[in-house]
Amino acid sequence: MGMDEGIGIKEVLEVIKAKKINISVITLLFTFLSIIYCLKIAVPIYEYNALIRIPESIKSKQVNSLVEILKNDIKPDYMLEDKYNKLTKVNLLRDTSLIEITWEGTSPEKAEYQGLMYVNDAMARIDKIIVLDQKKEWKNSVFYMVEKDLENIKYNFVNSSINEHLTFLENEIQLQKKEVFFQKAELIKSSCVFDKPVRPKTLFLVVGTFFLGLILSSTFFISKYYIKNNI
Repeated sequence: MGMDEGIGIKEVLEVIKAKKINISVITLLFTFLSIIYCLKIAVPIYEYNALIRIPESIKSKQVNSLVEILKNDIKPDYMLEDKYNKLTKVNLLRDTSLIEITWEGTSPEKAEYQGLMYVNDAMARIDKIIVLDQKKEWKNSVFYMVEKDLENIKYNFVNSSINEHLTFLENEIQLQKKEVFFQKAELIKSSCVFDKPVRPKTLFLVVGTFFLGLILSSTFFISKYYIKNNI
């Protein structure tokens, strides 16, 4: 065979046939190692998901800021004490005020418990920011000015008839105030963690490794045959 000649299909099949035992052994070895990795070495990872709804009154710019604050909680593995139990995703669903949270853990119970703990903490932080913003808006509102005026009037004037009307107005303002300050984040979906881990994907990995071993071993012997006959 000349240097510029390739290798035909017939020769490829002959090489594979001649080396079928070697190819089978290598392929099975790859497959066996992948099974060992999945069952004995790889840490099973389970996934907890939750959806947090931000009040509709919160502006989209503020919602984006809240998402960015939570995204800062996603840390690289080298910064974590436990790299297998961690926050992995914070995502604002498109055209909504829904924040999707994903937490990974080494068991269904751990993923669900730690994930829910994080979600509760995240909502508490979100609510604190929302209330502070709402209080700022309240102080710039007409209701706030009326509230202060009512306090001054009731302090400086003593008149039962007037005070009765002022009390009514004051109660109405307090109702408005409650409606503003009680708009908080809400957990609308908290998924059950399935017993089947999201990683490793055992079937996919084993089948993929089987074909990888088959291709690599076949390629090795075909290349070896080609090199030997072209020297």
